[in-house]
Amino acid sequence: MELQRYRKPNIRTDSICKNSQRKYNPAWRNPPRPQNSAQNPKFSYLPYRSPTTAKNTSKRGTAVLIRRGIVHQPVNIQTELESTSVNIKLENNIAQVTAVYKSPGVTVKPTDLDALTNHDGPLIIGGDLNAKHTDWQCPQRNKSGKTLAQHAERVNRYSVVASDSPTHYPYIAAHRPDILDIFLLDLPNTHYLLTNHCELSSDHNPQMLNLSSRPSMCGPPSARKRINWRKFQTELTLQIKNIRITTIDDINKNIDQLTKVIQSEIKNCSYESRTLHQPKSPPDDILLEIDTKRLLWKHWQRTRDPRVKTLYNAQVSHVKDILTRHRQSEWNSFTATLNFKNKSIYKLNRRLLHKQPKCQPLKAPDGTKIYDTNLKAELFADTMSAQFQNNPGPP
Repeated sequence: MELQRYRKPNIRTDSICKNSQRKYNPAWRNPPRPQNSAQNPKFSYLPYRSPTTAKNTSKRGTAVLIRRGIVHQPVNIQTELESTSVNIKLENNIAQVTAVYKSPGVTVKPTDLDALTNHDGPLIIGGDLNAKHTDWQCPQRNKSGKTLAQHAERVNRYSVVASDSPTHYPYIAAHRPDILDIFLLDLPNTHYLLTNHCELSSDHNPQMLNLSSRPSMCGPPSARKRINWRKFQTELTLQIKNIRITTIDDINKNIDQLTKVIQSEIKNCSYESRTLHQPKSPPDDILLEIDTKRLLWKHWQRTRDPRVKTLYNAQVSHVKDILTRHRQSEWNSFTATLNFKNKSIYKLNRRLLHKQPKCQPLKAPDGTKIYDTNLKAELFADTMSAQFQNNPGPP
């Protein structure tokens, strides 16, 4: 099992759980997986997000991303800290995974820590708690760090785990790096490895926690099927014959026979749907250039060296150029496979001609499309005025 904790601009905490063991418990949540999820990463995970309660809108709350197929259940824990919790089946136990964030102006209270750690089973809490203490190799201690260290010593259940190198590199050069991203772990009989990655553009480094245990997973979803209704109608017409019914037993017998015929013909007339074009991941050489661009941005954020910024700008232009050439090459390769025999060119033409816009315009009662803002407001007003009428009184 692999957990990642990272922070981007306007995103405080994300946790990702992935990888696998094929088990299933119907009492646990496992929504169906959309098509093309293997090709599109945004469909491969289920987001659970707790919005922030702070007045500062730049703090967007916490979130946990769970890979589809993992048996899990969201949990609501009431604390004054920003947190998102999900229970997952970790082999034969129920583990609670929590992403948490504490802004510098908030004080860590023992009651909040009691609520977050009140779970009978494996416990994984990760995030930016802004809690500094020498026990996890911070240069100095603060009030939140002392509270957390005293609570961990008092309950004697979990341990505070942090990287041996700084996880936060401030944008202000006068401020020194520190360890702010930590984990509270209670994992009996489970080995783990914490890795501090110097990646992404945030001032916080991503933290990866690898566990020796695997979460329970259900089987993969069945392929999406379509029914050829014209063929079904033709075949069903040939199968149904005129019958004579004289008794009640004849009615039941013919109903059972008709049900079997319909089920059989639906199965025979079904086929797996296939998309015309499957998106592909960029080649390894392009991914390497993108990683280089991220590393240069990270290096410039820490050093503010103009020479590094020049290299970063040049790398950005280079990545844009190679991505443009790659997309054009992919499109040329795709159009070269179109032909008239399998009707793929007609399917592409139909998709391009009947492509629906992402945001449909409003329509007036006479069918005209409305784009003007004032006309939209008048349409809403007329609609609500027509719907919300006083009930007629007695005569």
